[in-house]
Amino acid sequence: MNVDSSEQIYNGSSPEQIEDRIDPSSTQDSILTNTETDHNPSLIESHREDAGHVDSSSDASTVEEEPYDSTGSLASTGDEDEPENPPERIIWEDHRHGQPCYLVKWQGYSLIRSTWETEDSLREYPRLLSTWESERQKISEGKSDGFDLAAYTNARKHLWQLEKERRRLRRLKRAVKSVLAAAKAADDCFVLATIPSPPSPSSSPRGDTELICPGDNLSECYPKQFQPTEEFQLIREGQDIPPGLHVRLNIWTGEKEARLNIPIEGEDVESNIPVEQAMVVVPESEQEATDQKIEEKPAVRGQEPPEYNPAGKILPPRPDDTELETFQKAMLFVNTEGHDFDTALDDLSDLSHDIYYGVEIVKDGPVLERLICLLASQSPGHEVEGKKGRDHKAASILSSAIQNNPTALKELTKMQKLVLYPTCDAEKLGGAKPGDNIIKLLHSQLSSEHSPAALRAKVSALSGFLKDPSIRDNFITNEGMKLLLSMFLKGTDYKWSSVKERIANLVTDNFLDEEMGAVLGIWPKLPISSDKVCEKSNTRTSDGCWEYHVKRFVASAKKNEADEDWATEFLNALQRQRPQRKIGASLLASKDVEQGEAIIKINNPFISVVEKSALDRICAYCFKEGKESGLKRCSGCKTDRYCSQSCQVASWKAFHKKECPIFKGLPGVLPTPVRALLQVLLQHRAISEEPRWPQLKSHMVEQQNDRERAMEMMLQCKAAMKYANFPEKSANIAVEILARMRVNAFRITLPDDTPVGLCFEPRASLANHSCTPNVAITFDGRALCMRAIEHIKKDEEVFISYVDPTQRREMRQNELRDRYFFTCECEKCVRDMSPYQIFQRFVSDGSQKVDLLYRLDQSKAFASSQVAKEASISFTEELKSQPNIFTQAESILQKSKDESITSKFRYLKKAHSLLSPLTTHGRYAQAPYPSFLHAFYLAYLDTEAYLPATVVLIFLHLKCDIYNYPQPHNPVRVIRLFTIAQLLKVIASMSTEDLQSTCKQFLSKDKENIEMVLGIDYISTVQALLILVTELVEKSHGPGTRIAVEIRTELEDVEEVQRLRGGYGEYLKLWQISNGADIQGREQAKICFAALRELAELMPLLLETI
Repeated sequence: MNVDSSEQIYNGSSPEQIEDRIDPSSTQDSILTNTETDHNPSLIESHREDAGHVDSSSDASTVEEEPYDSTGSLASTGDEDEPENPPERIIWEDHRHGQPCYLVKWQGYSLIRSTWETEDSLREYPRLLSTWESERQKISEGKSDGFDLAAYTNARKHLWQLEKERRRLRRLKRAVKSVLAAAKAADDCFVLATIPSPPSPSSSPRGDTELICPGDNLSECYPKQFQPTEEFQLIREGQDIPPGLHVRLNIWTGEKEARLNIPIEGEDVESNIPVEQAMVVVPESEQEATDQKIEEKPAVRGQEPPEYNPAGKILPPRPDDTELETFQKAMLFVNTEGHDFDTALDDLSDLSHDIYYGVEIVKDGPVLERLICLLASQSPGHEVEGKKGRDHKAASILSSAIQNNPTALKELTKMQKLVLYPTCDAEKLGGAKPGDNIIKLLHSQLSSEHSPAALRAKVSALSGFLKDPSIRDNFITNEGMKLLLSMFLKGTDYKWSSVKERIANLVTDNFLDEEMGAVLGIWPKLPISSDKVCEKSNTRTSDGCWEYHVKRFVASAKKNEADEDWATEFLNALQRQRPQRKIGASLLASKDVEQGEAIIKINNPFISVVEKSALDRICAYCFKEGKESGLKRCSGCKTDRYCSQSCQVASWKAFHKKECPIFKGLPGVLPTPVRALLQVLLQHRAISEEPRWPQLKSHMVEQQNDRERAMEMMLQCKAAMKYANFPEKSANIAVEILARMRVNAFRITLPDDTPVGLCFEPRASLANHSCTPNVAITFDGRALCMRAIEHIKKDEEVFISYVDPTQRREMRQNELRDRYFFTCECEKCVRDMSPYQIFQRFVSDGSQKVDLLYRLDQSKAFASSQVAKEASISFTEELKSQPNIFTQAESILQKSKDESITSKFRYLKKAHSLLSPLTTHGRYAQAPYPSFLHAFYLAYLDTEAYLPATVVLIFLHLKCDIYNYPQPHNPVRVIRLFTIAQLLKVIASMSTEDLQSTCKQFLSKDKENIEMVLGIDYISTVQALLILVTELVEKSHGPGTRIAVEIRTELEDVEEVQRLRGGYGEYLKLWQISNGADIQGREQAKICFAALRELAELMPLLLETI
């Protein structure tokens, strides 16, 4: 056969003959566009332009092929699935670009969706080519009819026009604010109605417009999928009706007509009738439609309106309807996982779009739970050979049952606990665990998901669930948005773009666009995150990172205008609803800052004043701590004390020469705030020279609204003004200064966090607060230093914590509100994150020494298990069952501070009993348990019971600090570790008898425990700890600081003791020098750190003794 002859190709086959070539199975329009391209299912991109194109010698017109619309059918919400199908057969051959090309009919697609493919692209289908060779031989011999390519081309052109109109109408539908149903009929109809069709109708697939040809003339063909417009159109025989349309029965013709379900200008609509009450279901029976015909033309206007079914009432199918029997069998098989389980899922997929069946599926708890478990499990038949897996089918069923079905949604509300916490087969959970919520179940399967179509279906099911407010709120609370962002980031190929678009639609419709039914203000609640946060693998799915990833997708979608359009709209919607950070004055990093690097160091802050209670032990200039006998008092005022003559001289020149005469004439010592204000007023010229003053908030109005606070401020100002001879007319200046100082001053602390003074430095005060700070403030004498505890990028904001960040959210918020007059909106507060959630984000710097003590992998595993518990509804209910117990425990701990030792332990025992909801689950890092442990430690320290004090402090450090302060170089952790070393040094100095006696008194008379305590090499353990602390203090406080020098001196002393013991500690020195690499030294350090963990395990025995 000469395949180059166009005349021989166009041999006059009729349209009927063309249709006869299509197998019965292929006429079922159940397949959509190819998931990789959203075009026709062509194997090669370069020949898509040839689909439907014929040789110029033909009288057929050329059709310009357009990429197929990926937004789904007009009446759908874009929730349909798009499986991939193999080629079925070759129907014609031609020569293109010097090589053979074949017109390929695709399995599951109609004939009109055939595409031209090269011979190379069909190499993997040798049977396809051999079958065509046989067919071509029959055509050349006249034993088989040829193919009417001209008719095919014209039909393609007609189809393209239909699809173009369909896309236009879908855009119109998306722009409608909400679906309104008309309650009153038009002139020529009885009722307006909605057909109970599926959101994802299996008979009207997205993007594959099938034609129905009643006769031989192709011009009489019409689409199988009804194409609605703003006007009523006749519903042709065999057409599928999309969901959500206005359908009426024309009383003159007795035929059904439909149009878009939107308000039409001039149409008489009862606006006060609820949507559901303004609609009825049109019976499907043609006989019933015929019976409604009226012989005489009725006067439609003025007649009584028809009776409407009440909202939510869904008419069941007729008793003799075979669909009902099929549905009941399918529900039974799904519930029992019977032998025909997959067929049952297919049947439910076909029927779930019906409003009645959708409601029945949701009402049946066991079936609903089984479907949810399938959706979130690694089920058999997972997208094999183009067929839907069970997870895919389950997602489609759930989506179809809930979408556009208000009654089903009401039933879903009753099943909230089942939806959120389904009880699933443990063998099918993959990486998830029994008891995990639906979010964790889906997240655990995400890495093994390889089908974009299946993932789209799951997103659609989630979209249906989120229509219920209680499920939506729980979804957000349990990191559901993190799951959606993880899904959005799934896959970088073009085939995953439709998944990203589906997610964008879900987020927009539920949270961002009020016109699409979203409730604004629910999400997002956090400001946008920095690029640095969004680039890290452990924080890339944070709530503040959506814009970052959408921007990257927009940049990558420049070649695809369709993707760029929706992604840009999504980005704009995110940015409109994203809360802006209320920064005001702030500090930003001027360059990239590494962990442990100093950001600001101020040797002489604007104001530094020793606390009144610390005047007898702290040098008034350098803030060095010393015994009273070692400090010399000022001979003039006898108020300030100094550690050296140089400090006294420096203080005199700086400020003391002005205040000394004032102090000398007073009967007592002025309060700390008055002395601080006095220093400022005595140097009032410095106020005008400090440009940062106006940037600091005074919260004057809020402070004056508190009568007690306002009275205190007034008295303090009057005293300072009097002693400074400050003019009365400038009293407002003094009040403003004091108000700013009260809100912006820092506490000067010793390394062990003991407060000893007040510091006011406007430059440092510009830093804003966060409960997860990236900077810590430390004092080295009077010098203030802000040091990074995390990596900070250039132009990223610097945050410190104004309060103890380990407290409960309620306590933090109350303190911030009372002292600083604002409500914190950091992520930790907004989400009420636990220390275990915070710790999960920590990224180790890889220090071998640090990991040897803290065993990061085990700590992360424990944190993950605790976070998993938080997702359990039973665990949450347990913690909330007694809402005041934590407050009571905190109150008791506060009272215990002023009690005698005997009473103190009684109070501590009572507080511990209230914290059983935490101890039962091992949640020692969760507030207020760390506060209890610290009070417990101090109580033993007050009685000089050093062994039990050490046990408590080690337990506090290993079970709490590492989660509350994730960075090993955090100043709190470093000082705590140094304190443990000092306590162990004391224990090492105790005699064996004293140590044994202490064990029996406080811990246990158990011989094994006593031998363990006595068998520890405390000196070597102190050396190992000090080696670790020496390394960490460089980042926490800085090299050369007083605390760093003190730790180095302690280490040298211990090394000397080890030398005198006969060379003990040499391996540990090698471990230090080799940066943790020396094997023998590492083993020695491992033994020492194991001893610490064994001591911590004695904590339960201590609790039994109180």
